[in-house]
Amino acid sequence: MTPRHFLVRTHRRGFTLIELLVVVAIIALLIAILLPSLTKAKESARRAVCGANQHQIGIALTMYVNDEGGKYPPGNATITPGWGIDSTYGVPQKKPMGLGHLVPKYMPTAEALYCPSWKHPWNQYDEVDTEGADPWFGPSAMGGWPAPGHAGPKSHRGIAFHYRSSFGNAFNQPPNHNMPVSRVILADHWVRREVLYGVYYGHVDGYSAMSIDGSVRWVGIPAEEMESLMPASAGINNGKWALQETLVWRPYFDQLR
Repeated sequence: MTPRHFLVRTHRRGFTLIELLVVVAIIALLIAILLPSLTKAKESARRAVCGANQHQIGIALTMYVNDEGGKYPPGNATITPGWGIDSTYGVPQKKPMGLGHLVPKYMPTAEALYCPSWKHPWNQYDEVDTEGADPWFGPSAMGGWPAPGHAGPKSHRGIAFHYRSSFGNAFNQPPNHNMPVSRVILADHWVRREVLYGVYYGHVDGYSAMSIDGSVRWVGIPAEEMESLMPASAGINNGKWALQETLVWRPYFDQLR
């Protein structure tokens, strides 16, 4: 007798709705747990790049100072008081200000003048406000430093850092070598709650700051103080360098050692 071969049918059971919901809930929970750590890691990486950019600026400043007999670049507080605090170049006048003196002789491109955490929509490397979103200027007037061979904005080249040229009795002198080497002369753009635009654009818990000796440090500032570091109510705007010195540079950065 020929043995019978029985075919055993297997039935594949799919996931039930409850099981699918459980899996989705677990994935959502894992994302909620890991996302803050991932965000923090990304910001830490951006902060490292920001510090490296400031270090590169410090090297360029050292070369400039050596070539200019010990003199630091005159900033916009020194030669053009009415310009914005991040101004580095007046395009119509062909006038460099502050860190603008470093490009291109000491820095082939201006990429290092921008922090990766700086999210301003047009004060970015090789960006132009083509739509005229700035309420005080027309289309293509504002923007960042252009890449080599590009035209760039028609009026103003903004950057992501503040160069401190607001020393002296009249608050309009650049740094000098008679100052302590720990004196901070460069920092992240500290208009956290923008006077002109009303939004955050940089780090959320502090600033990278560079001293005369070229060292770069992180200046942690409580989150609740970030918004009021340069409040509109203080009247700090273009050209009011004395207020910037007394309300920001001195209390937040001169205490560093």
